[in-house]
Amino acid sequence: MTLINSDFSHNDYSAVFLSEGLPFEKAVSRYKKRRTDLLSKLKDCCLIQGVDKPFNQHNPWLNRSKNLYQDPSFLYLTGINQEHTAILLNPYTKKIHLFLPLLNEHKVFWEGLFLGIHETNPKHQEALCNSLGFDSVSAIDRSYDSLIKQIKDAKQTRCSTFFYEAPNKQSPIMDHSTLKKIELENYLKKDSIQITSCEPLLQDRPVLDKNDIDLMNQANNHTAKAFILCLQQFKTLKNENDVAGLLIAEAYKSSFLGESFAPIVAQGKNACILHYNKNNAPLEPGNLLLLDFGCRAHSIPADISRTIPINGKFNPLQALLYNIVLSAQSIVEKNAKAGIMIHDLNLRCWNHIESELQKKFQGPSAKIQRPYKERPHNVSHLIGHIVHDGDPYRNYYNEGLKSGQVISNEPGIYGYFELEINGILYKEQCGIRIEDNLLITETGCKNLSQNCPKTIADIEALLR
Repeated sequence: MTLINSDFSHNDYSAVFLSEGLPFEKAVSRYKKRRTDLLSKLKDCCLIQGVDKPFNQHNPWLNRSKNLYQDPSFLYLTGINQEHTAILLNPYTKKIHLFLPLLNEHKVFWEGLFLGIHETNPKHQEALCNSLGFDSVSAIDRSYDSLIKQIKDAKQTRCSTFFYEAPNKQSPIMDHSTLKKIELENYLKKDSIQITSCEPLLQDRPVLDKNDIDLMNQANNHTAKAFILCLQQFKTLKNENDVAGLLIAEAYKSSFLGESFAPIVAQGKNACILHYNKNNAPLEPGNLLLLDFGCRAHSIPADISRTIPINGKFNPLQALLYNIVLSAQSIVEKNAKAGIMIHDLNLRCWNHIESELQKKFQGPSAKIQRPYKERPHNVSHLIGHIVHDGDPYRNYYNEGLKSGQVISNEPGIYGYFELEINGILYKEQCGIRIEDNLLITETGCKNLSQNCPKTIADIEALLR
């Protein structure tokens, strides 16, 4: 009995070839066009490598969820969601080559089907190439030698690969692409082959096409439904973990790839930790609860934050702080459009929050203590094929936004606050963040998260 299926369009391969909701043939054509577009811009042979192991699985015995783990640029060009993969684009021959691991019946028996090759079965390789739109396929352990051969055949001494260039005087971020670049660089030293980055040719990857925008919209709607369900069932939830479990369950109902990221569920002072991840504290009446979470539509993620009162109603100090954040979010949304820089949105957002805090916190009872001065984090980041997309050095903060990009809109306030309101002294240690996803257009933006309730009145109504 063989477990290996040669029908590469079959649903058995749906976890390792992501069609993103499209018919198989149309998905293949979409990825092939992206590779062909990149090939037309290249001047040197270019090797782009997938991951060696899932991003979130460093311990092979941990066996945690690993449905989505591919490098976003490699996934964008191939749709292939598995380790030990690479593609080689040759602008001299106009050919694009795929590298995969060898098929292994034992691995398939234990872990399921994956894309691989029979070195002794040319028909299997031919079927692979025809199905996935490549000119040839070879074993992954031949990728570096194949690159060298094709460079020498073209009588060249340079090539390119994908990595992000570190800005001047900044230490490089040791992400997947940088580590693979260093590995390749060391291998090519003996042949004196120089490496450049092809990343500038893929800078428009976070500009989403219609299919990705539709999926982003679906992901936001799924996330809004999960939030509404959470509020409707909130009286039955006893701790942060109960809330996280509900949100994760709803995420897996929307996509087999699950949640966009591990949800942040932080009550009271826990919300002052920006990436709080324990999610194990009891829900204490009188405190606020910060939720940062997202569902996927196929592989495209949403990223939404909401802050709610655990006892169902904001007290006056909580409401005051909440409305400051909400008004800052409105300012960002009104100003977001093609051409503006995230740097400018940051200035508008945090200047407004500081101005409002100075106006509201007057008198001898007023006290503000925060673990930061004015800006706890950026108000926006790109959202695309991963939640925090684009250049990890965030050089894009000083570049004009482009129509078709999606950004977060997430102002926040974190710390300890005291204020007397109507003769009553209120004290609050909390974090408040409200986050939507904005699709940038030429004239403005579209709020993809508009179906997710966020006004005080709407949240309190759902908590009754």
